Formats: sequence, C-alpha cells, structure tokens
Amino acid sequence: MTGPDKISPELFQEFLETLAGVDDLPTEKQRKLFLSYAEVKFRLRGGGRCPLCQTHVRYVLPIYAVHIDGTERSYPCLCTRCFEGEKGLSSKVVMRLGATSLVYDRGEREKFELTLQKNGASA
Repeated sequence: MTGPDKISPELFQEFLETLAGVDDLPTEKQRKLFLSYAEVKFRLRGGGRCPLCQTHVRYVLPIYAVHIDGTERSYPCLCTRCFEGEKGLSSKVVMRLGATSLVYDRGEREKFELTLQKNGASA
C-alpha cells in the first residue's frame, strides 16, 4: 500500500468528481466538496502559514485575486481573516485546485456569485 504522501491532486480530483457528479450539485454543495479535498490534504500534509499575517492556515489552496482597481495578487494560501479582506478589496477571488477553480465573482449588485469551474475553463 502506498503512503499518504503518494496521493496526487489529479487522483483526488478524479475521486471527488466521480463521487459527487459535480455538475448536478447545487453550488453550495460543490463548494463543500471542493473544501473537503482541502481537509484531506490538511490531514495528510498539515497546514501552512498565511503570507500576509503569518497565522496558521488549515486549508492550503492557492488564491488569485483581482482587486477592484485592476491590480492582481496571487497567494499560496490565506487565513480566513486575510481571505475575507481580499474579498472586500476584490472584484474576483479564485481558489484553484488542479483543473478546478472555486470562483467568487462580485456582481453588479455588490454581492459575490459563487461558481465552480473545471477542466481548464477560464477563471
């Protein structure tokens, strides 16, 4: 049997897509499924540190943010507080996991729309 550090992100993504039938689920369930991978990853490899405030981060997922003023930022991960701060400054925040992205997109009504994109769809 292989050790826990031998499991690839591609294998987990295939497992989660097969398990869930992602396209048929409501967006909130898709988000929970996406974050369940992050929980498994945490249990296998541990967490990380927020690059902004050095707080421990449980879910180490790359974050890409497009600020309202047009500037772009990338982070290896963010703590909850800094992630919410980035959402406040951004028109779009993307959490990436392989070919799958969880996209928070600020609509015209100043409320974030949540979508899940996969298989190389542009984020």
